[in-house]
Amino acid sequence: MNNSAIRSSRKFAPLFTSRRDALAVSLAGGMMMGVAFPPIGFWPLAWGSMIPLFLATGSLSRDRVFLHGLAFFVPAFGIPFHWVA
Repeated sequence: MNNSAIRSSRKFAPLFTSRRDALAVSLAGGMMMGVAFPPIGFWPLAWGSMIPLFLATGSLSRDRVFLHGLAFFVPAFGIPFHWVA
């Protein structure tokens, strides 16, 4: 079995031309996820809120994917858990 075929990662064509646009899309998806939980509780947004994150991170390095994940999950859990602060 060819080990190089196993280790190679597939890169997709980027959907966004600038890093700022891709980061904004990840942030918007996180806001959608945050609005899906109480106190606002518009739960249908939870079903599609991770799609922008997947679209924005399709062809990025691990460091950039971590940054986009952070931009997604801070508002996603910062909005519903604002009372913790």
